[in-house]
Amino acid sequence: MGNRAVITTEEKQIGIYVHWNGGRESIETFLAYCDMKNYRPPETDCYGWARMCQVIGNFFGGSTSIGIDRYNQLDRDNYDNGVYIINKWKIVGREFQHYKDEEIESVADLEDNLNYLNEKQPKEEQLSKEEIHSYCLKWAISRGLTKGIEFDTKAVLEITKEILKDHHEHRIKEVDCIFENKAEITDSYAVATDYDEVVLVNPFTKEITPSAEWQFNADEDIFGKLEENNLAYVSMKAHHGIWSYIEDVTPDEIQNKKGMQQYLKYCKENNITKDKIEEETHLENLSDVMKYYKPLDKEAR
Repeated sequence: MGNRAVITTEEKQIGIYVHWNGGRESIETFLAYCDMKNYRPPETDCYGWARMCQVIGNFFGGSTSIGIDRYNQLDRDNYDNGVYIINKWKIVGREFQHYKDEEIESVADLEDNLNYLNEKQPKEEQLSKEEIHSYCLKWAISRGLTKGIEFDTKAVLEITKEILKDHHEHRIKEVDCIFENKAEITDSYAVATDYDEVVLVNPFTKEITPSAEWQFNADEDIFGKLEENNLAYVSMKAHHGIWSYIEDVTPDEIQNKKGMQQYLKYCKENNITKDKIEEETHLENLSDVMKYYKPLDKEAR
């Protein structure tokens, strides 16, 4: 009796055996917790195996329910859950599977599971509920589980960076800004650039689209997009470019004046100042364009 499973890597040299909680939902929760803690994956070195055993052992407590051995010595065809093959803390394959997996279907389910697992860990190893919540959003976005999900800038930024890193031709690009679509969260996108190309990245679909222009124009491509989108993130490098653009063309020449005011409001609310931009970019002689900010009367009060 039990709810058995074996966890191994693609090399199939070592494996962890669990006698209970071998269903996919539990295994994915164990893996997600290790990923959230930034433990090294077991396919890289032995530390990953040790930390995964630590997390699972803390969950079970006692002196049984978990074991580790050579893969071919473990009870793999156990007629419960069989074998989970993992890579980078994700399930990438299954063997000896006799039943359909019950997968985690929502960010709320994962969050509940991780909070419970977190409580089983030593106090000094536990994460905050805020850290778990942010990780769960990132986890859900990366798997397309977007139903009822909220927009989280930190999670979207991290996912976008991972998408770029996974594509050789885009790996050195940096995220300049992120737009949150007001009507449909899955239509949100990030703008990433290097010295040669501008691309648009949808973190929800993982689609990367080259921009028609080799260079973004702040008036059209920043200010002009703020009717349908909220500005969620802007890098300091991009802020420097936008501020320089405003001063170079002068506000009277800008077509999307309302959008420019929305951008300046974003700067005001996020404490983006001339000094801060110069300090973080190490670029000096920037004009202070906040002098052009004209808040609405109700906002000024």
